[in-house]
Amino acid sequence: MIMAIYTRKGDKGKTSLFDGTKVSKNDPRINAVGTIDELNSVIGIAIAQIPNPKSQIRKELEEIQNDLFEIGGALAFP
Repeated sequence: MIMAIYTRKGDKGKTSLFDGTKVSKNDPRINAVGTIDELNSVIGIAIAQIPNPKSQIRKELEEIQNDLFEIGGALAFP
């Protein structure tokens, strides 16, 4: 069973960037990070379907995933 912790303060629709800066959860950067994360997940599913670990397409998809991780990280800095 997972226990929930409540602070009773709420987040007021804000989230933090890497440096602690608060931005709206509707900030374009936050939306972009979410979209990139979703794309990365789909690419991961595609990679899992490729049986040959040395496949060229698999290698290319893994490179794309790495690039997307870097882009997502860069977006989280103000």
